[in-house]
Amino acid sequence: DSLFRNTTHVTFFREIFSKTAIKEIPEDLFAECRNANTFAYAFAWCPLLEKVPSGLFRNCTWTDSYFGCFYECISLKEVGQKLLCGSIFARTLNSLFYGCQSLKKVDLDIPLRRLESVNMMFDCDDECSRTVFVPKLSSTAKLFRMKEKELGVKVKDRLFL
Repeated sequence: DSLFRNTTHVTFFREIFSKTAIKEIPEDLFAECRNANTFAYAFAWCPLLEKVPSGLFRNCTWTDSYFGCFYECISLKEVGQKLLCGSIFARTLNSLFYGCQSLKKVDLDIPLRRLESVNMMFDCDDECSRTVFVPKLSSTAKLFRMKEKELGVKVKDRLFL
C-alpha cells in the first residue's frame, strides 16, 4: 500500500519529507498522485537518502516544479534514469540536485515539453559524469545546450515518443 493511497486530488507536496532522516523512497510512493503540481524541496536536506527510484514520479504528469526537490541530499549516489519521464509538463528543474556532493554519475532522461528554467541543477564538478538526454530539436534541448557548461552536464539528443 502506498502512503498516499487515494490522494488523486492532492496537488501540493512542497517540503513533505524535507529535513528528515528518510533513507529509502518506495518507487510507488506517488503512484496515485496524478494531479501533483509541485515537489519543490520535497526531499531537500535529507542527509541519509542514497537512492532515488526511477519510477518515483512516473504518474505525476502535471507536475510543474521540481525546484530543489533533492537539494543538499549529501549522501545521494544514485538516481533512476527515467525519474522525470512521467512529468512531461514540468517547467523548472532549478537546484534539483544541487548540493548532492556524492552524486558523481548520472544519466537522466528529460523529455519535458515546457521547461522554462534550469539553473544550478547540479554542483559544478569536473570529476563527475552527468548526461542528460533531451528531446531532439526541442526548446528543452536548446535550453540545456545553452547552459551545458554552467550545469556541468553533457547533453545528448534522443527521440521520445
